[in-house]
Amino acid sequence: LAGAGGVGGAGAGGNGGLATGATATGGGGGTGFGDVGGPGGDGGGVAVTGGALQVTGSTIEANRAGAGGALGPGVGGLGGTAIGASGTGGQGGQGNFDLPDTQPGAGGGEGGGVSALVTVDATISRSLIVGNAGGAGGRGTDAEGGRGGGVTEPGRPAGTGGGAVAGNGGRGGDSGGIALRGLVEDSTITGNTTGPGGAGGNATGGRGGNTDGGASSGGFAWAGDAGSGGWVGGAWLDGPGPTSSLRHGTVAGNTLGSSGAVGTAVGGPPGTGAGSGATGSTLSGTPAPPPAFGGVLATAGAVIANTIVSGNADVQCQGVTDGGRNISFPDTTCPGANADPLLGPLADRGGPTRTLPLLTGSPAVGGVPAAGAGCSATDQRGITRPQGIACDIGAYEQAPPVVLIGATAGVSTTGATLLGTVTPNLQATTSRFEFGTTTAYGSQTPLGDVAAAGGATPVSAAIAGLAPGTTYHYRLVATNADGTSTSGDATFTTAAGAGATGGGGTTGGGATEGAGTTGGGTGTTQGTGLPPAKADLSRLRSPIIVDRRGRFTLPFRATPALAGGADLRSRRAVRVGRTRVVTVARAAFTVPATGGVTLRIRLSSRELRILRRSGRILTRVTVTLTDPAGARSQASKRVLLRMRS
Repeated sequence: LAGAGGVGGAGAGGNGGLATGATATGGGGGTGFGDVGGPGGDGGGVAVTGGALQVTGSTIEANRAGAGGALGPGVGGLGGTAIGASGTGGQGGQGNFDLPDTQPGAGGGEGGGVSALVTVDATISRSLIVGNAGGAGGRGTDAEGGRGGGVTEPGRPAGTGGGAVAGNGGRGGDSGGIALRGLVEDSTITGNTTGPGGAGGNATGGRGGNTDGGASSGGFAWAGDAGSGGWVGGAWLDGPGPTSSLRHGTVAGNTLGSSGAVGTAVGGPPGTGAGSGATGSTLSGTPAPPPAFGGVLATAGAVIANTIVSGNADVQCQGVTDGGRNISFPDTTCPGANADPLLGPLADRGGPTRTLPLLTGSPAVGGVPAAGAGCSATDQRGITRPQGIACDIGAYEQAPPVVLIGATAGVSTTGATLLGTVTPNLQATTSRFEFGTTTAYGSQTPLGDVAAAGGATPVSAAIAGLAPGTTYHYRLVATNADGTSTSGDATFTTAAGAGATGGGGTTGGGATEGAGTTGGGTGTTQGTGLPPAKADLSRLRSPIIVDRRGRFTLPFRATPALAGGADLRSRRAVRVGRTRVVTVARAAFTVPATGGVTLRIRLSSRELRILRRSGRILTRVTVTLTDPAGARSQASKRVLLRMRS
C-alpha cells in the first residue's frame, strides 16, 4: 500500500466585531479557507523513480496506490452585532468563498501494481499482475458560511448569512495494473481496477442574523463536483515502440473505479424574527464523466504484438501501434482479430505463477508462426514454444502431454508389461494403455496418475489374460488440462509355448505433441523394441552468438521419439558472488520423428549479466537421452558463447 496524501488543514474565519452607535454596522465575519491535501503515492506494489527495473517469474497481487488527501474544511466567521437606532448587522463570513471552484481534492496515486513511468529500462516477463488498484481520489472540502450579525432595534436589517463554496472531489488514481515505460512479455494482467473518484464537498449557507421584524436572508451554497474514477484498468504503456511494448501478453477482466458522489448544497435560512428575507440560493454539484480505457492505453506509439486483450471495462485498446497477431474482445479497438479468445479461469497450471489458460477451440492456439513473428522462447510458465507447428497468442501456450510408446517387458504366453514415457508439461496428468488384437484395441488399463513435471516420466502397466502366440496392438494415451495426446501404434506377440517367456519383439511407436494427434514414425523392430539412443552434436558450431536478451539456439540431431535434456556449464570458474563453475542454461526436449532438434534457449538474468560483463563464456554442452526403459546415453561438446556486439 503506497502512502496516502495528508488531509488539508481546516480554515475558520474570525468573527466580526460588535458595533454601537446610531448608524453602526457590525463587522463582517472572516473567510475560512481549507488547505489542499497531498497526492496519493504511486505504485502500490512496485514504484521506480529512476534507473532500471526487471521483474521475472513474479506475482504482484492485491496492492493499492495511495489515496489522495482531502481538502480541509472552511468555515466563515460570525457577522458582528449592531447596537443603535439605525444599526445594521454585519455579514456572515464566507466558507472557502475565494477558493477556485475547480480546486479538487488531491488525486489518488497511479499504478496499483507497478509504477515505472520515469525509468528507461523496465522489463516484466513471465509474471502475473492481479487484483491491484489505483488510489482513491481525495474528498472535496466541505464549506459552511458564517451566521449574519444581528440587530437590537426593531425593524432594522440583520446581516446576510455567509456564502459557502465546497471543493470538488479528486480524480481516482490511473492504471490499476501497471504504468510503465518498457517491455512486458509472456505476462498476464487481470482483475485490476483504477481508483474511485472522490466525493464532492457539501456546502451549507450561513443563517441570516436575528432581528425584530427587519430583513434577514440566508447565505448561498455551491456544492462540489464529483471526482472521476481513474483511467486505464490494465496497462498504461508510455514511450515509443519497441522501447515500450507488450508481447505475448494476456490483459483480461480489468475494471475502472467508480466516480464519486456529488456534494449537497443547503442554502442558509433567514434569521430569527425576520420580517422579510429569503433562504440562500443553491448550486448543485456536477456528476463526473465516466472513466475510460479498461484494457491497454499506449502513449507515444507503444506496440502490442501476439497479445490477447479481452473482457476489460470500456474499450480494450487506445492508441496502440500494431505489432501483429493480436486478439481483442468484445470490441474491435485493438488491431488484429476480433474473437472470443476462450480464456479459462485464473489457476495454477504449473510454473511460478497462476495463468489464464486457453480453452479448447480458442482462436489464439497456433496464431503465431514459429519463425519470423516474434514468438518467444517460453510461455509465462516456462513451457517451450511452440508446442505444435505454431505458437499460441497470449501469455499461455496450450501444452497437452507428450507421449512416447516404449517396448514390452516380461512377455509370456498370457501377459506382458507395457512401457512408455509421458511428459506432463507441468500439469497433473493421467495415462492409460489401450490394447487389443487390432488397431481398434478394445481394452485398456486403469488410469494412472503422472505427477506434474517438466520432463519425461516413465509409465508402465502389466496386462494379463492374453492368448498364446497372438500379436497384440497397443498405444499410450495421456490427458492433462490442456488436452489428450495419443502415441503411435506398436505391437508385440505373446509366446506360443506354455510357460515360455521373452521373444516378443515390439514394432512401431512415435511421439505425440498435440491433442488427438498421432505421433509419426514406423518404429524400429528389434528384439528389445528399443532404438539405440544417440545424439550427434556435429551441427553445433562455436562460437554461438547470444543476442542482447540472452537468446540463442542449439541445433543437433538425435534418435527420434526419445526424451532428453541439454545442460550448459561453464568450463572455467566465473565470479557470481564468489568464483565458481556455474550452470549457464538447461532445457528439456523430445526428439521429433525427423531426428532434428533446435533448442531455443534464453539465459536467466544472472547468467546474462555474467556474459555482458565478460563478453564470452566457454561452456560444455551435454545432451542426455533417455529411452522408454530408462537407460541413458550422453554426448558433449565444448562451445563458446559470445555476446552480440
